[in-house]
Amino acid sequence: MSNNPFYLYTIIPQWGIFLGIGLVIFGYVEKKGKLNLAGWFTMVATGLFALGVNLFADLNPHPLPDGSMPMDFQVISLGWQAGIGGVLALFTILLRQRKSKRYAILAILTVAYSVAIFFQYNYFIRSGKEKPAVTQEAPMKDSTK
Repeated sequence: MSNNPFYLYTIIPQWGIFLGIGLVIFGYVEKKGKLNLAGWFTMVATGLFALGVNLFADLNPHPLPDGSMPMDFQVISLGWQAGIGGVLALFTILLRQRKSKRYAILAILTVAYSVAIFFQYNYFIRSGKEKPAVTQEAPMKDSTK
């Protein structure tokens, strides 16, 4: 398990995206339309979950006193990106149902965008495990004596 306080907010979208991409690709390769559609709906549900975290979780994206941005800000930005991925998946479903010629292009772009989001979530989770080293400065010797 991770020491990251946002582990649940990030692990569900990460693996939801992974499952969605896997179902889309497997459904396409095996010519199983229902699996392909299940993958797209999984990606839409993942986007809805991420948007729900952004809107209803108690995240505080205000700058810290030292001027740096807290981890909450990164979770919110990842959530918006996953939400955009869900909207892209929804449009992909719409083009698929209309049997549009542009379905394949949007499907490829949506999968590529979702892969990028997956790895951003993965990096965020892994970087949360690292604890910064605490260093103390040694007192300076006064050379004027």
